[in-house]
Amino acid sequence: MAEMNKPGTDAGNSDENKVDPKVLDAVTSTNVAAIGVASDEAMAVAYESLAHSLSLVMQNAGSTQYGMKQIEAAAVAKTCQKILSLIK
Repeated sequence: MAEMNKPGTDAGNSDENKVDPKVLDAVTSTNVAAIGVASDEAMAVAYESLAHSLSLVMQNAGSTQYGMKQIEAAAVAKTCQKILSLIK
């Protein structure tokens, strides 16, 4: 297996293979910043998903309650109609 070049050595010992330390530092600090923020972003997405799921649950509960009230109103109306038909 071919031996890998060490980070401090050049393959051809020419100046064109070297990376400017300022560029290397900028890339490193950007990567560190991105990795540092990644966990916060992941938690934010998780909380947003949880909030959306809970809002859908509440909406479904409200719709179900509305439907039950409609059934209750129909049952009361039919019961009152039957009671009134017995009186006549």
